[in-house]
Order: sequence, then structure tokens, then C-alpha cells
Amino acid sequence: MFYILLAGVLAIFLVVGRRINLNFLDNWIACTVLFFFCVWLSDIAQAPLAGAFVKISSYLNPAKVHTDSVVTAGVAYPSIMQSVIEAKLTSLGDILSRGAFTYWLGALAVISSVCIVSYRPAAVFLMPLLALHLLGVKLGVRFTMFGGAAMMVFLSVGLYWCVDLVAKQFARRQLIVFGLQVFLGLSLLGYSYSQYSALPLTPVLTKAHAEALAELEKKHLKTV
Repeated sequence: MFYILLAGVLAIFLVVGRRINLNFLDNWIACTVLFFFCVWLSDIAQAPLAGAFVKISSYLNPAKVHTDSVVTAGVAYPSIMQSVIEAKLTSLGDILSRGAFTYWLGALAVISSVCIVSYRPAAVFLMPLLALHLLGVKLGVRFTMFGGAAMMVFLSVGLYWCVDLVAKQFARRQLIVFGLQVFLGLSLLGYSYSQYSALPLTPVLTKAHAEALAELEKKHLKTV
């Protein structure tokens, strides 16, 4: 039902925009209103979003040490909250490099996002992903998986605009743009291959842990 209503609202926006010669997707005020209307229409501001804020607030606070002196029956397991929060805070440069190969490319992507949202307001829907990515400095590197695609979209669109602006001065504009795209694509593939091929093979279990599990298996088979 939500998608039907959303499609109807978008259709109304486009039809009304054509009649008054206004493209709502190029108007940042209209896109902002549409964004918050979608949030209200999907009802995520009630239960899911409120629950997400509760979780995020618990992530932002360090895990508390359990000091309760009451003895409980059974095994007392330690809290996993500190593992979720990440005990080690990550630098902004590392967070940016996880989204766009290197920290300076990540910085260019963030700068491009401001320009792209200003000229193409429909890109505002990518900003929450970018915000989650940057919050990785506090929430942990696992949150960088949300903003990688958004950062590359901002970086590639910004780069295309710059190249197109320069290529307009030459006669074979399309050929220059295509050649640069091929060059950048091959460069990224070569960089990615060199990075992944240099990664060491790290075992999931340590040698002592694996030997202990093997010994437990032998003891278990003897008792069966």
C-alpha cells in the first residue's frame, strides 16, 4: 500500500510540475518536502525510527561495567555491548578511505556531495547513507558499509561534471570523456587487484584454539 501511495504522490508531483513548467526533482525545497512526506507516509518515524535512535544512543555511550553484587544462578556472561560499539575509535581518514579507496578521494566525495545536492536536490536521499558512513568514526568501521556506494556516486558524478566542463572546449568531446572513463576504470581495477592480492591469508582460529577443538572432538568420540 505504501508503494502505491508513493507512486501516486510522485505522479502528482510530475504532472503538476509539467503544467507549471517546473521540475520538482530539480527543486531542493520540493525534494525536501517529498523526503519528509515519504518518512511520514511510511510510518518509520513512529516505531522503527524511534527504536533506531534508542540503539544509536546506546552505541554512542560506552558500555557500563556490571557491578551488581547479586549472585545469579548459572554462568554470568560478559556484556557484548563494547564489542558492538567498537573498543577502538577509528580515525576520519581511515573511514574516508574505506568508502573511496583513499582518504583524499573520500574527502573529494564528501565535498562533491554538497555541490551535487545543491544542483540536483534528488540526491538528498543519499545523504543518510553518507551520514552513517561518517558516523563510523564513533560507531565503528562496520557502519562504513552503508555509505560506500553513496560516496562513489557523489565522486563519479562530480568528476563527470568537471571532465565534461573541460571537454566542452575540444571538438571531440565525447571521445575524450569515453577515453577518460576507460582509463579510470582500468586504474581502479588495477588498484583493487593490487590491494586484494596483497592481503595476507589470516586464519579464523588460532593454532591453539584449533588444537583444543580437535582434542575435544577426540574426547567426545571416545565417550560416545
